[in-house]
Formats: sequence, structure tokens, C-alpha cells
Amino acid sequence: MRKYFLVVLIMLTVLPQAKAQLQKHGFNISAGIFSSNFLDAINSDILIDQQLDGPLTRDIETQTGAIFFTYRYFPSGKISLGWTAGIERFIGDIQINASNEGRFYNDYYTGGFEIDYRYVLKRRFQVYSGAALGVTFRDVKNEMPFYSESNQDILLAYHINAAGARFGGIFGVFVEAGFGYKGFLKFGLNLQL
Repeated sequence: MRKYFLVVLIMLTVLPQAKAQLQKHGFNISAGIFSSNFLDAINSDILIDQQLDGPLTRDIETQTGAIFFTYRYFPSGKISLGWTAGIERFIGDIQINASNEGRFYNDYYTGGFEIDYRYVLKRRFQVYSGAALGVTFRDVKNEMPFYSESNQDILLAYHINAAGARFGGIFGVFVEAGFGYKGFLKFGLNLQL
């Protein structure tokens, strides 16, 4: 009887771990703040051919945050490979000598590939780090009474996820801290199948 009890106890302990490791697909939707795009938006060049009467600054009024959809495939329990796509938008005032002289609109469309490593892989708790590399399509519009411009370009995009934690079973929530196009802090919802 003890042998059966011991086998059942081992199975109840090992099976949840095995199930967590056998999940092969993950889907995330997330929002991040203080991304590398934020730094770009406040420092974007304005190509003005005319002499300005003072220093030019950009005051962000509205931003969406870095909104991303990510798919991950787990070839092994601890490593995931995936792709991500997202958007971030900034709208604000162009100021000369602290006076509003126009509006700017910066849109960032990003796509990239990711790799993550899970240090802790429990049934309802995971701790991980990762990196991503891709491209960002930047669309900048500056509108002032005396000058308007539009500029599109492609930038190298990267993200370093220093630390992330996921809580939950098949459905979960996560929080990550890092630097790059997804933001310094990122929160989201996750589905693992």
C-alpha cells in the first residue's frame, strides 16, 4: 500500500511540473511605459530651414504606451522563441521659447524576434529574462503655421528584458522590467497552451 501511495504522491508532484514544461505556445498582449521610442519622440529632429527665435522643445501630451502582441514557441521547457508586433504613438506641442507653435505626431510600428530563458518554471509561477531584435518604422509629422514636414524611416529596434515574472496557469498575467522598444516597465496578459 505504501508503494502505491508513494507512486501517486510522486505523480501528483511531477505531473504539474511536466505539464508546465510541455506547454508549447504562448500568446501575450502587453503595454509598456518609458520605451526607447519615448526618448526618440522627445528628441526627434525638426528640419526647419528658417532661423528660430529661441530654443525648440517638444511637450508630449498624449501617448499610447508600447502596445504589443507576442507569440512564443517553447522548443524546450525553459527556452522560448517568438515574434512580436506593436505600435506606439506620441502627440504633443512644439514649443519655441515656451510658446506653443505647432503640433507633432510620432508613430512607431515595430516587429521583431525574441528569445527568452526561464530560470524558474513552476506550474503557476515563472521567472525569466530575454532579448529581442527587430525593426521600427517611424512616421514623424510636424505641423507649424510657418512650416510642416513629414518624415518616415526605418530604425534598428532592440529590447533587453532584464527580469520578468509570470503568474497563473493557462491564463496568466506578467510584469517585466527592461530597456528598449517595449518599455522600462511592461504589464500584460498571457495564454499558454
